[in-house]
Amino acid sequence: LVLHADNSDLLYRKAVYLLASSRQKEALITLEDALKINYRLHEKMLDYFPEAKNIPEVLQLIELYKK
Repeated sequence: LVLHADNSDLLYRKAVYLLASSRQKEALITLEDALKINYRLHEKMLDYFPEAKNIPEVLQLIELYKK
C-alpha cells in the first residue's frame, strides 16, 4: 500500500477489511489516513461496510474530520 498511500479509496477499503477482521486499532489508523486525504469518500466506505455505523470509535473519527 506504500505505492498507493495517497489513494483514499484503497485506504477506505483497507479500513473496511480490517474492521471486518476485528483489527479495529489498525482500521482506525487507516481510516484516519483516508479521512485526511478525502473526507467525502467515507460515505462510500459506509456503503461497503454499513456495520461501521455501529462502531462508536469510527463515528467519532468521522465527526472529528468533518469540515
